[in-house]
Amino acid sequence: MRDRERSGSALVQPQGPTDEGQAGTRAQELAAHAIILHWCQRSDPRGLELLHQRWDRRLFYFARRLSDSDEQARDAAQEIWVEIARGVHQVREPARLTAWVYQVAHHVMVDQLRRSAQRALEPLLDEPVADDPDPAAISFAASEAAELHRALDQLSLHHREVIVLHFLEGFSVAEVAALTQAPPGTVKSRIYHAKRILRDVLHGD
Repeated sequence: MRDRERSGSALVQPQGPTDEGQAGTRAQELAAHAIILHWCQRSDPRGLELLHQRWDRRLFYFARRLSDSDEQARDAAQEIWVEIARGVHQVREPARLTAWVYQVAHHVMVDQLRRSAQRALEPLLDEPVADDPDPAAISFAASEAAELHRALDQLSLHHREVIVLHFLEGFSVAEVAALTQAPPGTVKSRIYHAKRILRDVLHGD
């Protein structure tokens, strides 16, 4: 969900091809990223200020979905911002900024969860499927958007992460695989099983 209000719409219908409006939004996003990187590479505080304005709520949402409490999420978000401030000047391509930000967030969350005594970050055993899973085969009604967000807490950490990155932030399967350092087939399987679990939670199956 890049620079638009969060909703369940990405979960309830497949993303269509990019139209002129979406292309214009993407161009504006890249222009903003170029300004951010220009300022950050020159140690201009306006760069981090603009970065914070654009990503603060999104990164807290990401951290909260992978945390046990608001307090833990706030601690994680603070650490994410420390790492972003430390390394953003090294990002050269505006088109890479969003992926880089979430890569930082992913690594911080993995480190925090490994340190946490409340929850062990155990390897996920993705359920095998007979055929190549098709996440698009499972869809939801637009009226279920709010329930979907609440139901995310019923998912495993790995399932939650791919749902947030793929559907709410709009990363492709290949991009999610690169961010999480998981094979594309594993990411696709996680998306499929996450949607199946969400369907069962919502419909009581």
